[in-house]
Amino acid sequence: MSNDLKAKMKEYFEKFDDGFPTMEIEAKSDAEYIKMIDECLKNNKDAYEMKMAVLDDSLIY
Repeated sequence: MSNDLKAKMKEYFEKFDDGFPTMEIEAKSDAEYIKMIDECLKNNKDAYEMKMAVLDDSLIY
């Protein structure tokens, strides 16, 4: 994980009080994750509100 991605994930956590859901989103590179996080931050919506990830109620997390 690059330092840029670590910084973005920290920014996401500070904004939404939750970690970016990397387990639910299969991005192929740090750049893709950064782009998704930037989109969330720009729209003031977390990854679930942006429909990037979906919580499965049948799973126990």
